[in-house]
Amino acid sequence: MPNPKAVSKTTAPQELQKRRVQWAWNAVDTAASRGKKSDYLTEARKLPARLLASGLGQSLAYLYSKRKERNPATAQGRDLLYRHVSERVAEVLDKEPPGPEGAMPIVVELSAASYRRLSRELLTSAEWLKRFAEGRLKDTDGEGESS
Repeated sequence: MPNPKAVSKTTAPQELQKRRVQWAWNAVDTAASRGKKSDYLTEARKLPARLLASGLGQSLAYLYSKRKERNPATAQGRDLLYRHVSERVAEVLDKEPPGPEGAMPIVVELSAASYRRLSRELLTSAEWLKRFAEGRLKDTDGEGESS
């Protein structure tokens, strides 16, 4: 009979990975069903690099500030991505789903250790989001095809 402690050590990372994948797949599925393909794809592609270069706070602040810009088409894709990332933040931190302000009020209150942990988790989650967005939101007719 397997040692229960050994099983829990191997299943915890697998369960975390499963939650990341499910979140990313569902987020991209929502973007596809709402017709926000091109702008969502562009921002999802940039998110991992943005997180690495600027950090979690700056990346979220960027998406937060751009979600209501003048061009409604682009703003809707960024707003949807911001809402998806905000949902992931709440899930990772075991918080209630974020309100209209999204993750910003949550992130600014984090301790340094929690901030670092969340940053690593969102970077990994963003990589999954990018992969699924590139695979699902690219159309053969050219929509969503940008680098």
